[in-house]
Amino acid sequence: MPLLSNIELRAIERGLQQGLQQGTKQNLKANIISLLQKRFETIPPELVESLNNLDDVSRLQELLLETISVNSVAEFALLLPQK
Repeated sequence: MPLLSNIELRAIERGLQQGLQQGTKQNLKANIISLLQKRFETIPPELVESLNNLDDVSRLQELLLETISVNSVAEFALLLPQK
């Protein structure tokens, strides 16, 4: 079995990190949606779409925490970037 070059090892590591980050984003989005549904029952598709367009993990983590303090879905929607 041939040894991998440093470039190949870095590429593999970068791919693994990107995969983990993508999984983290998807989990955060799913958790936000689940919590909002639990608290407010229905969520407009536009809100889900706006949430799915976010890619910043730290912003998604902030929004996850906000789900416990907002008083309505409309209030949560104000926290999302507008198109």
